[in-house]
Amino acid sequence: MPVPDRKVRILYASLAIWSLASLLLTEKVSYAVFGSDSVPHLVGTWLILCLGPVLPVLWLWIMERSPWSGFFLVPVILIGGLIALPAFGYGGFRYYSDSLRNIGYVAVMWSLAACFNAWLLKGATRVDALSWQRTEQVPAKPVVIDHGKYLRLLDDQAVSGFPGVMRVRRHFLETLPECVPAFTNHDQAACHDEMAGRLAYARRFMLEKISCEFAFLCAVSFLERMCGPDFRYTKQYQSIVDQMVQIDAVDDEGPFPGLSRKAVTAAELEAVAKVLEDAREREAARRGKRTPDSDLTIALSALVLLLREQLAPQKQDEEFNSHFTRMIKGGMNKMREMFSRQKTEINFQA
Repeated sequence: MPVPDRKVRILYASLAIWSLASLLLTEKVSYAVFGSDSVPHLVGTWLILCLGPVLPVLWLWIMERSPWSGFFLVPVILIGGLIALPAFGYGGFRYYSDSLRNIGYVAVMWSLAACFNAWLLKGATRVDALSWQRTEQVPAKPVVIDHGKYLRLLDDQAVSGFPGVMRVRRHFLETLPECVPAFTNHDQAACHDEMAGRLAYARRFMLEKISCEFAFLCAVSFLERMCGPDFRYTKQYQSIVDQMVQIDAVDDEGPFPGLSRKAVTAAELEAVAKVLEDAREREAARRGKRTPDSDLTIALSALVLLLREQLAPQKQDEEFNSHFTRMIKGGMNKMREMFSRQKTEINFQA
């Protein structure tokens, strides 16, 4: 949480004022405590006096939490009190000079200065919140993407079979078995050769199906932003659908004659797009406005697709969620490289 500019200015002013005031008290305090006003004693006394108002800043820097809490305030008040009470003659102690009594006033002011600065830093969690050089506020300028340009670039991709999308598909083919236990190839006993063959066939089919759906999910999310919100009504979108539905999941019918070898159908791809749209609606309801898809939005959509096929592990743990999110993020990063060899121009409206 940032500290308001006004409080930052007050903090710096209090540090400067206390440092200068400490110079006036250093000699008296040094002589009263150490019985000497030599240079080492004067320097040490002045540093100790200056430490009070600086303590909240040190706390914020080291602990990365607001000093306006009991963990900081209680020790500071106790230090000031343990010094002030004997100086004022309380607790069985009696001051023996005005100089010693003045030490009590200094201790009280030392604690109050530290508490006051801690109040100024209320809510701060990082020391960079105290930066004197604040970023200048400039009027926000909407980003304008030349959607037509990316549609034309996508036509060039269509000629070569959408290599960018296929690269993402291969990414999921390689990483899904490492992340989802259902795709792990477990060795079977020799007597179970026929069953092992059927399981390997089914595993291969589902791996290709899910990889195509995940790649299509990443493609739709990325291209709808680059090629315009109406991308799904363009011929380029239909070209991607046509390309995906031509992919064979397995080489032949194998042990399941009569079944289609195609990994996905057009209807299944539309269902993928519907899952993404539902995730966007939930995100918009949570934020109060519609925002571009994040990697987390894509990961949650992919997880929904995996759950629909009953391929997700029954008990999801933190390791799976982290690994799964990294896998989806890797796919999105590869998808964003689709036009990396092309010159990208983003204009800012004046």
